[in-house]
Amino acid sequence: MSRYTVDDILKLEPCSPYTRREIRKLWGKRKSLSLASIMKLGIPVADKLWVACYLLDHRSLVAWACDCAERTLPIFEKKYPEDKRPRNAIEVTRAWLAGKATLKEVETAADAADADAAAVPYDAFAANSAAIYAAANSATYATCATYANSAAPAADAAANSATCATYAAYAAYAAPAADAERAWQFERLLEYIRGEVTL
Repeated sequence: MSRYTVDDILKLEPCSPYTRREIRKLWGKRKSLSLASIMKLGIPVADKLWVACYLLDHRSLVAWACDCAERTLPIFEKKYPEDKRPRNAIEVTRAWLAGKATLKEVETAADAADADAAAVPYDAFAANSAAIYAAANSATYATCATYANSAAPAADAAANSATCATYAAYAAYAAPAADAERAWQFERLLEYIRGEVTL
């Protein structure tokens, strides 16, 4: 099990409240912490999700992003029952995880879901419209986490997975239930961290 020092966390370039001094306070007398231990620190759930998106292994991260996106599908498909592009993007990504799809197939599915998301009318003041838009985008970002830029795969996968989760929570917010969705996302992420999910 990997362990992380204060320097390891600083290399991720966390936001301003997490200075070397503050991270040292969180670490206490410990030289390093496991990801599971970091998840127990007294920091906001959003910050725990952020750090986990950088430290969790790539395959688990992609699977978790798919889990988050999948929960938004009923919102999208209620409005567009015939449009299966977001669902297909998630299914192709899961097939890639199982070794049954290529990155090219994932990219094609992501492009289709992205075109779908771009075509959804967005009205920030209309909860239903915002939920549908967020659901379509969530699927796109889950898929994008798979084919992260080879020059910086961890950062790209983390960013895409975090964006996926944010869109999924926003879809729930527009539903409305963002806090509950974020809590579910966090609990699901802990299952991956503890090795309770088989890929």
